[in-house]
Amino acid sequence: MDSVAAPAPVLGAPAYTQPWALLNVRLDGRPTDYLEWIAAGHYDAARESAAAGTPRASWLRDLYFGFDKKNFLLRIDLPRDANRHEILRDAALTVVFDRPVSRRLELVSLATRPYYTMTGPAGVTGYEVLGSLAADSILELSCPLQSLGLRPGETSAFHIEVSRGADLLEVLPRAGPISFRIPGADTDRIRWEA
Repeated sequence: MDSVAAPAPVLGAPAYTQPWALLNVRLDGRPTDYLEWIAAGHYDAARESAAAGTPRASWLRDLYFGFDKKNFLLRIDLPRDANRHEILRDAALTVVFDRPVSRRLELVSLATRPYYTMTGPAGVTGYEVLGSLAADSILELSCPLQSLGLRPGETSAFHIEVSRGADLLEVLPRAGPISFRIPGADTDRIRWEA
């Protein structure tokens, strides 16, 4: 894939849905159960590309996102026809939170022993334990809300950057970050707002 410029804004409805309930996810890098991610928010890269009238191949196929009571949860599906091992070995994935506090989760060592590092304001870096990122047929990530600086009731936003070396290959969603509201600590079923 060629290097890509910053995403052009796309008018209309967002290319993603919001989560509607808390999730109960087992981080194993596999779609363990049909119900595991059913209540998650969903972003479809192909649908966004087609809606913008510029269909093109993407490094990622789908993103699912949501929460359990303590963690931000993210699932990344690669294209069905892709060589997953090549992508996991060659591409670097970074989850970038834009607000309320800037955080970058760099997904590392995806083809062997996956983990992530977190960079916050002023370049402060922390390392999360192995097991908070799983890579097999899909990628699954869990990051404590507290580590991300997110509190109940706040609105946050994130996007995914795909790079190889110093080359930024893709930013998803192309139309701009995914925005969501953090649920309250005692919420089992949530009413999400963009």
